[in-house]
Amino acid sequence: MTNKLSSETVAKTVVGLNKIYQKIALAILIISVFSSLSYLATYSFLYGYYFGGGLDNSFSNFEVLRRIVPFHVNTLTFTWLMIALSMSLIIYALRFAKEKRVINTLIVLLLLIIFHVLMTVFFNQKISIKNIIYFSVIWIFPIYAATMILFTILGARTPFKALAGSFSGVILFAVVDFLFNLNLNRDWMVILINLVFFGSGIGFCFIPYKKHLNFIFIMPFVFILWMLLILLIDETRIISFASNKLLILCILSFPSVIISYLIAIRFEDKFLNKKKTSVSSNNKGVIYSTVQELFEGIINPKTHKGAVAFILLFILFAYVMTPRMSIASAKIIRSFTPMSEFQNELITIYDLKGVEKPIRGYVVAEQDGVIYISNENWELEQIKTDKYHIQKCSNYNHATICKR
Repeated sequence: MTNKLSSETVAKTVVGLNKIYQKIALAILIISVFSSLSYLATYSFLYGYYFGGGLDNSFSNFEVLRRIVPFHVNTLTFTWLMIALSMSLIIYALRFAKEKRVINTLIVLLLLIIFHVLMTVFFNQKISIKNIIYFSVIWIFPIYAATMILFTILGARTPFKALAGSFSGVILFAVVDFLFNLNLNRDWMVILINLVFFGSGIGFCFIPYKKHLNFIFIMPFVFILWMLLILLIDETRIISFASNKLLILCILSFPSVIISYLIAIRFEDKFLNKKKTSVSSNNKGVIYSTVQELFEGIINPKTHKGAVAFILLFILFAYVMTPRMSIASAKIIRSFTPMSEFQNELITIYDLKGVEKPIRGYVVAEQDGVIYISNENWELEQIKTDKYHIQKCSNYNHATICKR
């Protein structure tokens, strides 16, 4: 009897230690991913703002990281803090809206408006309704980050719905662009595709499985396969982009809908609605509740494999797309900022022979005698010098000589 109790105690201890190990491992993974993505997003935002060039300029993630610009730690910290605060307010607003408490939702919305006005006052010299409205573009990246977090939590529990929704949103966006020729520049295209990807994925997670509605979860995958098949067998170019657009859309969509519906009916028993689990977050912070919901999706035996695969795929996607989204958002914010807010500097560089080289722009950072300049075209220039001279273009009486 004693041996039996000892065995049961050992088994419970092992199970308990295994759960603790899983929680610690997950916590380390979350902290590592969050920290690296936070730095990557903040650094890319500053790089895009000062060195991103025009809205039509583009470069790879490798190019951004190939020459690290040593932004001051205070600049990085403050930028990250603004992004984190904005993102937290958005997540709080969404959670309160989910709880359907009107007063709390109104309070959070009021805080969002106050925060937005304060940010506008901080970054703009002249405050006007026009500037406040234009400065709304600063919410692009926080909204992206907040939807990405929600997408991860919901997708870890229902990865099939999340991916189906994401692909459906992107396909719908492509169809709209195909029919109406939106002619968006590259940065707006990156922003809208990412927001549609995560937003539609979140929306699909709330759609329950129903017999005659299940085909919508299959259709995006069938649509992609059907389109690839059409492109492979279309050797005679029967379908040409110069043909009627509606006809092309019908050829691609109608068979996809029919095939998806038949598959959904045939495998109806595979579509099972998971029981809703409630996580009390009244006395727990949003971060704690978020991590707890994510952890539940991972340790649940029914969703473990799908959740792990989904999160790994998401992490890869996040590391690739977060810098691009951050850079695009920064460039859009800069493009909406009135030119009166920028005070160009006339930077005079002195080489070893004392020869002057004037550059109009901004000295963004300096390290080991190398200055990093954002020139008139918002492009990076690196110059090694021990002396340079900065003049505000709007006021030449306040020149400052910097020696290093």
